[in-house]
Amino acid sequence: MESINLKPLFKNFLEDKLVYSRNQKYWSKIISLLDKDLVKEEFVYLDTYGNGTRLLDGNPIYSVYFPKLQRSIRIIQEKVEDGSESQVDSWTKETEIQDTPVEELVISLELTRKTSREAFGLMKDWV
Repeated sequence: MESINLKPLFKNFLEDKLVYSRNQKYWSKIISLLDKDLVKEEFVYLDTYGNGTRLLDGNPIYSVYFPKLQRSIRIIQEKVEDGSESQVDSWTKETEIQDTPVEELVISLELTRKTSREAFGLMKDWV
C-alpha cells in the first residue's frame, strides 16, 4: 500500500500539455476542499507570463489568492526523480497581488499521493 502512496502522479506533466492541464485541475479540486466560503472568492494569480503565454514549467503549477484573508498559496511542482523519496518543502513570504501586500504560502514538491496529503495539511493550516 505504501508504494501506491509514493507513485508519481501526472508523471509527464512537463512534457505533455494535456497532462499539465489535468494536473492543474487536480490542484484546483484539492484547493476546493479547503473552505467553501473562501473558495467562492478565490482567483488564480500566477498562470501566464507578462506576454499572456501560459506558464508550463511547474512554477507554479497552481496558485490561488484568497482576498478575504489577504493570503495566497503557490504550488511549485518538480519532476519526480527516479529512485528518490519525494519531499515537500514549504515557506512563507510576502508578495504583492493587485498592489496589495499578501502573505504567501509556497509549497514545493514532487507530486505523489503522500506529498499531496502533506501539502493539503499545510494549506488547511494556512487558511
